[in-house]
Amino acid sequence: MNLNKIMKKAITLFFSLLLVLSLCCVQSPSIGKVEAASIKLSKTKVILAVRQTTTLSVKNTKKSVSWKSSDSSVVTVKKGKLTAKKVGDATVTATVGSKNLTCEVHVRGDYKVLYKQLLESGKNSSGDIAGFIRMDINKDGVPELITADAISGGRSNREIYTVRGGKLVNCGNYFQNGSNYFSYNSKYKSVHYWWWTNGVGGAGDILYKISGGKLTSYKYFWSGAKSYGSEKIVYNYGTSYKKSKSISKSKFNSLEDKYLKYNKSYKFIANTSANRIKYFGN
Repeated sequence: MNLNKIMKKAITLFFSLLLVLSLCCVQSPSIGKVEAASIKLSKTKVILAVRQTTTLSVKNTKKSVSWKSSDSSVVTVKKGKLTAKKVGDATVTATVGSKNLTCEVHVRGDYKVLYKQLLESGKNSSGDIAGFIRMDINKDGVPELITADAISGGRSNREIYTVRGGKLVNCGNYFQNGSNYFSYNSKYKSVHYWWWTNGVGGAGDILYKISGGKLTSYKYFWSGAKSYGSEKIVYNYGTSYKKSKSISKSKFNSLEDKYLKYNKSYKFIANTSANRIKYFGN
């Protein structure tokens, strides 16, 4: 082969290799940047209740991660596990090499977060939550959450929740006939439940209090026929059905006037996203 041709091919090959190498050098940093950009936190914003925990993780890396909270009195972090300490705001930072990844942490009052989570689930222990009311029944500074199922067969299940020790507690329930309203007795800090009795005939009222995280009967009233077909009317009063006894009509009316005249009805709020934000925040 002609020496000049060999030299030309060699020079062409040399410059071809040089071009390939230069392209590789140019592309390598951008490839590294793409990989670095893909490293991210599993969450960038968290809302917690006091004493609640959640765990963050760093995705798309096998490198070691160091964690830091901007305010450990609000939230602590250890190996990605966040523990809410008190109401406030803080930033948790995960450092991977020279890259800092941040997550906003908002610690809110217990009841707001826990009640909103329950309403967002759409379920209480008996079915779908159609509506709710927030009210401090026993005036201890922590409002209770009253949920209502949709009316079915002329009645609706009502469940009452409170917060104790940073946990959601189901206080109990009752079935309200023929009403989409919640009745509250402000004088005696109690829930008012009323009903009527078919067949025998009669009607009753109960006042429930919240005690130790439980819905407990406080006052019980019932008046109606002594038995089916009987014309004799009896008037029962006590702290509960089992602890009630017959009293005179005049005494019964006097006690009803004393305890029940403070009852007031409140319409349930539809369990929608907009209403949850309005009453419990983002």
